[in-house]
Amino acid sequence: MITKTIEKYIKLLPERDAEILRLRFGLGDEGPYSLQKIGSKYGITRERVRQVQNESINKIKEAILNDEKLNKVIILGKKLIKQTNGFSDLDLERQISQDFGSGTKENHIRFILILDPEIKLEGKDDFHERFYVIKEKKSKIKDFFHSIAKELHGQKLDYEKFKDKILSFFNKKLKEDLNEKSFTKILKISKKIWLNPFNEGGHEENFYIAPKNTKHRILTVFHYHKKPLHFKEIYEILKKVREKFHELIHPSWNKITKLETIHNELIRHPDFVLVGRGLYALSNWGYSGKTVEELILEYLSNVKKPVKREDVINYVLSKKIVKPSGVSIVLYRLKGKVKFLENGMVSL
Repeated sequence: MITKTIEKYIKLLPERDAEILRLRFGLGDEGPYSLQKIGSKYGITRERVRQVQNESINKIKEAILNDEKLNKVIILGKKLIKQTNGFSDLDLERQISQDFGSGTKENHIRFILILDPEIKLEGKDDFHERFYVIKEKKSKIKDFFHSIAKELHGQKLDYEKFKDKILSFFNKKLKEDLNEKSFTKILKISKKIWLNPFNEGGHEENFYIAPKNTKHRILTVFHYHKKPLHFKEIYEILKKVREKFHELIHPSWNKITKLETIHNELIRHPDFVLVGRGLYALSNWGYSGKTVEELILEYLSNVKKPVKREDVINYVLSKKIVKPSGVSIVLYRLKGKVKFLENGMVSL
């Protein structure tokens, strides 16, 4: 069993050093803990904890790497990393622990892997989460994560174009083709590149990808559906988005949005316009928030000549979602303000 085999080597260390190693890497019942937390526990500096950690690893490293059982972990780890273009997200630890049966902890897998001179666990930065990489590829893979974030900065693309761009950019940077599994891992590792729930991908600085508020989520829904929607429809769409949420979609899409909040945003923002009973559209689509009566009078005032009743109705329908019969009723109610002429013509 992996856990017991590692513990066999840790017990070779002085008691305090062994416990510091267990706490640092989570090899016992506690941890993994920070250098600061362990230092506070033992009344020593962070740097001293680091020294104890490194000295302890050096004492047992060779024995662990030469252990037949533990070496199988490293062999499998290298195999899986190489299958995904030489890098992997931390899901690698779960994959390996499952291969070695119940009771095998991911923390133990991590401890073994980082002892191997060919494998590097790269720390997280502003552009990526922690990830495993074959050491000789480290600088190129790290540069890729930084560069692809800059290449896609502020962009939003249809999924296929988004995917093709990442694949071609990887090929340009590393001179090799990116396989399907590796593409998924890039999305898991990158802090900047995400999917949205509408089959699009891009940079988190684009609010269609990573909406910062309810207004942005509503704008994205309209952008995707490209038609006026009832505020209850928008609520149901965002509800279904949360039900189908997964780790490659930006976490801002997993927020609960109340029906009242959606309605309030639609009412108060000039980007949205009421075009029917509970129906809203984007104001830049050409719809109007004016009443049917206001639109009729606006049209007749602008044309300044007699026009067919059908022209009046069509104008209103281009600005508002109502039934033609509803426009006709309002038009007839305007007798006194509107003149009804022969041959079905009307004017002010």
